Amino acid sequence: MTEQQIKEKLSKNYLELLIHNGGHKHMKPEDDHGVDLYIMRVQRIERADGIRYVDSTDFIGVQLKCTCVASIDEDEDYIKYDLEVKTYNDLVDRVRYNATVPLLLVLMILPDEISTWVEVRDNEIALAKCAYWYEPDSSEIYTGNRSTKRIYIPKTNKLDMDSIRRKFIALYD
Repeated sequence: MTEQQIKEKLSKNYLELLIHNGGHKHMKPEDDHGVDLYIMRVQRIERADGIRYVDSTDFIGVQLKCTCVASIDEDEDYIKYDLEVKTYNDLVDRVRYNATVPLLLVLMILPDEISTWVEVRDNEIALAKCAYWYEPDSSEIYTGNRSTKRIYIPKTNKLDMDSIRRKFIALYD
C-alpha cells in the first residue's frame, strides 16, 4: 500500500473505533460526493417489552483527512492546515445552506516517522498523535483560492468519544 492509503485506513479506523465505542454506528455512502462516512446515533428506547436500540435519524457527515506533523503549522491554540479548496467549499456549503446533515472535517495527525504510527505494547495497541474536528462557522464564505485554503482548527476540537457525543447533543437535543 502507498503511504497515503495507509494514512487513509488509519484515520478511518481511528474514527470507527471512537464511533463504535461510543455506542454509535457509521455508514459509508455508496457514491463519493465529499462525504467519507456518516456517523449515526443509536437511540435507546425503553418499552414495556424491554429495551430496544434503533437507528435514529441523527447523522453527522464526515470528510476524513490524514497528514503528518511536518505538514501542519501549530501554535498554542490552533492547528493550521492547508485544506483543498473543493473540500473547504463543501464544508462551507453545509453551513451556508443550513444542511440538515452537518459536515465535519476530521483531520488525523500522525508523527513524521512511519515506524511510530502504530505500536503494539503488552497491554494495548497505540495509534500515535491524535485527530481534530473542524466545522466552519456561519461567517465563513467560499474561497477564491485555486488550490488550498488555510484553516485554523482550535486544539479544543480534539476528536474523542466525548466530543462526538457533545456534537450530537449540540445538534440534535
